[in-house]
Amino acid sequence: MKLIIVLSAVFIGSLIFAQDEKSGFTLDNFNSSIGFTMSNTNELSLEQLNQLAPESELLNEYSFLLGNPSSRPGSYSNGLNEVQLNVSFRHNKRTNHRLQFGLTYQNRYNLGRNNGISERYTIDSLESQEHGTTYAVDSLSSEGVTATYSSDVVKLMVSYRIHGDINDHWSLYGGLGLTAGLTFNNRSRIFHYEYSSTIIDAFNQNPSTRPIPVDNLNYERELIDNNAGFSIGTFVPLGLEYTIGDWDSKVNNVSIFLEAQPGYFTQYVPELNSFSSAFYFTQNIGVRIGL
Repeated sequence: MKLIIVLSAVFIGSLIFAQDEKSGFTLDNFNSSIGFTMSNTNELSLEQLNQLAPESELLNEYSFLLGNPSSRPGSYSNGLNEVQLNVSFRHNKRTNHRLQFGLTYQNRYNLGRNNGISERYTIDSLESQEHGTTYAVDSLSSEGVTATYSSDVVKLMVSYRIHGDINDHWSLYGGLGLTAGLTFNNRSRIFHYEYSSTIIDAFNQNPSTRPIPVDNLNYERELIDNNAGFSIGTFVPLGLEYTIGDWDSKVNNVSIFLEAQPGYFTQYVPELNSFSSAFYFTQNIGVRIGL
C-alpha cells in the first residue's frame, strides 16, 4: 500500500511538472462528492462464521438454529456512506480527455447469513356479532440468528475519462478506473432474536379488514472486532455534468455532477485467509471547481 501511495505521488508530480509539454497533462479541476453504495452481500458460511467469531457466546448457545435453511441477505444500501476527494488533469492535445486521482472513504457490508425457524398455529377463534363470521386467532413465533461482516475502506482511485459536450452547459462523460485501499473497523455482528405475534386472521375472509398483530420481540447481540485487510477493484465512471458559470479568474468554472460508478471489488479477510468479492453500484453527487 505504501508503494502505491509513493508511486501515485511521483506520477502526479511528474504530470504537474509536464504541464507545459504538449504531450503532457495540465491541472484541470478539483472535485468532491458524496453518495451511497448498493452491493450484493455474499453468503457467510458456517465455517467462515466460526472463524470470524470463534469465541461467540451466542453462536455457541444457539447453534441448533444454524442448521436450518439460510436466507442470504442479497443486497444492501447504506445511505450516504461514500465521500470522495479528487484532482483531475486534462490532456494537452486531447482536451476532452481527463486523468483523475482521488481518495475515497466507504462503508460496506461484505458477508451475511440468516438462519431461523418459524411456527404458526391456531390458538382461538372469534365470532363477529355483526356478521356471525368466525375468525381464527393464530399464534406466529419466529427465532433466528443473523450474522454480518462489515468494514470501512479508505482507498486510492485513478480513472481515465472522456468528456463530450451536449451544449454550453451540459456534458456527458465515461471512462475506466482502478482502486486500491485498506480496510479498518472490520467487525462481525451476531444477532439473536425471538419474535411472537397474535394474529386475528380476518383478512383472508374479509379483504376490507387487515390482520391485527400483537408483537413481542426479544433480542441479543454481539459485536466482535476483526483484523484489518485490504481491497482492490475496478469501476466504470459514468456522469452527467452541468456547468453553472465561467469566470475570467483562477477559478474559471464551477459545475455540479451526478456520477454512477458500477464496479467490482475484492477484499482480503485475514481471519478467513481468502478474498470476498462482489459487484457494486455507487451513485454520487458532487461539485467540480475548474482551474
